[in-house]
Amino acid sequence: MTIDATTPEAKITRWRKVVAAEPANRVARMRLAECLAAAGQEAELIALADQTASHNPGLTEAVLDIACLGLPQAPRLALAACRLADSLHPPPTRHLRWLLAHRRFPDHAEIAAGYAAARAIMAEGTTPRTAPPGGESPGFSDQMQYWRQARELHPDKREYFLGYVECLTRHHRFTEAIAELTAAGAAGDPGLLELLAIVAEQAWDWPLARQCLASLVRASPDRADLAARLVTADREIAAAAARRLPQGRIIPPPATLPKAADAQALHDLLRQFESLGANCEFGLLQRRFGVEPLGLLRFAATRPRTLLILLRSEFEGVGDPAAMTLLTNPRDFRLRHESSRLTLHTRLRPGPDTEPQAVFARQCRHITFLRGKLLRALREARKIFVYFRPRLADTDIDDIYAGLATYGPNRLLCLRLADAAHPPGFVEWRTPRLMIGAIDRQGRGNEEAGWDISVPYWAYFCHLARQMG
Repeated sequence: MTIDATTPEAKITRWRKVVAAEPANRVARMRLAECLAAAGQEAELIALADQTASHNPGLTEAVLDIACLGLPQAPRLALAACRLADSLHPPPTRHLRWLLAHRRFPDHAEIAAGYAAARAIMAEGTTPRTAPPGGESPGFSDQMQYWRQARELHPDKREYFLGYVECLTRHHRFTEAIAELTAAGAAGDPGLLELLAIVAEQAWDWPLARQCLASLVRASPDRADLAARLVTADREIAAAAARRLPQGRIIPPPATLPKAADAQALHDLLRQFESLGANCEFGLLQRRFGVEPLGLLRFAATRPRTLLILLRSEFEGVGDPAAMTLLTNPRDFRLRHESSRLTLHTRLRPGPDTEPQAVFARQCRHITFLRGKLLRALREARKIFVYFRPRLADTDIDDIYAGLATYGPNRLLCLRLADAAHPPGFVEWRTPRLMIGAIDRQGRGNEEAGWDISVPYWAYFCHLARQMG
């Protein structure tokens, strides 16, 4: 899309026409916001944000980000961004946004009141994180581009650095936000240290949160909200210690298949897990016991490096027709995500009455839905994720676990084939939320003849994994 205009007014007029003709055009709205900010049109930016809210609340946040970046001294824009954050994000992220706005506009009464309310909520105890609407982060790449550019152009302006960190946190890039604050010298800067405490709380990194809060309480003993949050951190650390399981424990697994009377219990157990791919074995195990969840990776082929790329990019492009390729196989149509090489089964067989392009369009829409569902599950951290690969290196396990941890306090069950050092049934709890097991064999067979799956070992490991905190 090309907008040939030389004056700010002409650019604004032309982008307005594009937005009017294509209301769902994300890029057009971002560019219009950029032009309005460059022209200093604060009221028009607020009107654009209000209009965008009816289409996509997440994109509204991106528009307001651009507005605040272009007009950093406009309190109405900062206030609008904070109020929107209240409707989209959990307490730690809202607190961070109100804190930054209050530091920029300490004399603004409404911002001061909002900051006080956010502090009071945090003092009551941190609530679990929830996913943004739809499980996605609309406009994330655009926002990060603007913040990075602003930092490069104005390295001496602290507000641009703080905006960049806040944007990372809002979109669950906690590891990056913590690294930025640490590199900036948060340990010796009370202002940055308070931000680091908020990010650590949101990341469920309670030891780091406690370290930061303890320093802040020593420096400001009259801050009741900090003292209350320190108590919360201590409570979370104690709870994690109580849940910690012994490592390297070996327990003999059951010797026979579950009896019919146990089928319902295993059905209920397997519903608590979600496959991260590698192969179809766990998905077929769930099917055997009547569990049929909709899962993006349930019947997917994912190598460790593929999975890591997807986790780090938030599965960017998965389901986008421009990034997917339709593969024709005698058994079924398959879709491949070209940049990661992720291959997904469709379970639809080619035939004389099957139109490939119709299948492709329909499956891309379905995969997009499944991508959003998986992102929500990752951010809510309620499922236990499963990854089984016969030869799985320790470094791959650690990388996958770290990738899951960027979304929330996720639990991971990794299985690999037994060997001389790790006999069948060997279990290692590497962390309270990471369990590694050695299974006797890999499933064999096909859909027509059925799969021969090591059900006793799978049931055994899943029962143990449910103990993870």
